[in-house]
Amino acid sequence: MDLFLGVDVGGSKTHALIMDDQGNLLGFGKAAGGNPEMVGYDGLAIVLRQSVKQALMAAEAQMNQVVSAAFGIAGYDWPAQLNDMLLTIDSLGLAAKTKIVNDAAIGLFVGAPRGWGIVASAGTGNNVWGRRPDGREGRITGNSTRFGEYGGASELVAVAIQRVAYMWTQRGPKTDLGDVFLFQTGARNLEELLEGLIEKKYYLGAEHAPLVIKTAQAGDVVAMDVIRWSVNELAESVLAVTRQLDLEQEPFDIVLSGSLFRQSELFRFEFEKNIKSKLPTVSTHLLEVEPVCGAVLLAKQEYDGVVFSIREKVINQMANQKVER
Repeated sequence: MDLFLGVDVGGSKTHALIMDDQGNLLGFGKAAGGNPEMVGYDGLAIVLRQSVKQALMAAEAQMNQVVSAAFGIAGYDWPAQLNDMLLTIDSLGLAAKTKIVNDAAIGLFVGAPRGWGIVASAGTGNNVWGRRPDGREGRITGNSTRFGEYGGASELVAVAIQRVAYMWTQRGPKTDLGDVFLFQTGARNLEELLEGLIEKKYYLGAEHAPLVIKTAQAGDVVAMDVIRWSVNELAESVLAVTRQLDLEQEPFDIVLSGSLFRQSELFRFEFEKNIKSKLPTVSTHLLEVEPVCGAVLLAKQEYDGVVFSIREKVINQMANQKVER
């Protein structure tokens, strides 16, 4: 039996999925994050082996049954990275057709009703990737703060910490974020908190974004300003890709992918309000199933081009499964 493998490698988790030729999902596997910019290629190899092994075991299948595989990998942004990616994937022992894309691309593949449009990804980091019906692609650099691209959970928390520092130096207004971060870290006061963050005694990262969102929902003006800043930055990246693809005057679909969109109605509401004020004809679609579905569909498309007849079947199966995100 011919099988298809899809893998979604993010900054905080890795998912693998096995599907048969009819679109039946047979096995799911998971591991920790594998973005090689964060864990190196050795770390990527480890999570690939762990997640794919689990998926194959769940499917009661062997690696040699996989005829096509697609990998959506966070951190894969430039052609110069391709050789290292391929060498790492080769360590799996696959003898199959292989496709590698950025992890944002697989979200678009499964989430856009027509199979094209723009995906805005707000997870641990952020990314925006787009595709026209003729196959032309556009994207941002995917290198986050280094190139001034913001909108993910890690950047959200980083800016929230800046606002607390502004409060301590009296550059900015008071905010309840200070007390929230003190409680989270156990620091006794703001000076100790800031010193501890600098000295790495305390840690506040992407997983603490819900604290910022909860503080905003409670009415804190500064926390709300951080949320609106974040969604505006992500929206500006969407506008950039819209211009690259000459879509400014056309209605198209925007897929909202990533943990911030899934877990926070406030973040999603503010983003949709922002982007529709700039692009009033777009339609937004929350990606509610795991993006790995897009990877396994991409593997099938690369093999025989037959995917949209099974797309809804794959989505419905994954939606009915309880997957630990």
